[in-house]
Amino acid sequence: MARIKYGIAAFVITLGWIGHAAAAELEYGWAQPRFVVPPDVTAPSDPLYRRECSTCHMAYPAGFLPTRSWRALMSQLDQHFGENAEVDRQTQAKLLSYLEQHAADRSGDLGSHRVMQRLQANSTPLRLTDTEYLRLRHRNVLPRFIDNNPQVKGFSDCGACHFRSDQGYFNEQYIRIPGQRRH
Repeated sequence: MARIKYGIAAFVITLGWIGHAAAAELEYGWAQPRFVVPPDVTAPSDPLYRRECSTCHMAYPAGFLPTRSWRALMSQLDQHFGENAEVDRQTQAKLLSYLEQHAADRSGDLGSHRVMQRLQANSTPLRLTDTEYLRLRHRNVLPRFIDNNPQVKGFSDCGACHFRSDQGYFNEQYIRIPGQRRH
């Protein structure tokens, strides 16, 4: 009976060491996760969209907002969050077409589906951070990690913490808040 107890204890300790080593690998960037998880949303693939919209901020995945939001945003580029982001009509039409085709209400991505599940029918959020889904996903992020962090410009600076956001990955295994240790 004692052998079984010691065997189980050794097994549990070994599992703990393996888990600790795997966590250390992830925390310090020694290795990528060994299991494959699909992206939360489709990463922006259109070169025009990536070029035009990443000049001032990251090219946000279209799948994080519904079509009506992208239409509203693209119709007021002269007042784009206090900036004039106007482009010529042909470019604007191409950008809008891309955004509409990949919007949350037209995407099959899990992240897009979750955005739409929590979005009220009459809601037209103009910021990703105004969606209920993204607010809920960030509810446990302490403001001090963002507000007082010179390496993070704000909650709209996705790439600062979500180090694979440019590939559509926003889940927990791909998060590192600059200046904070993972626990």
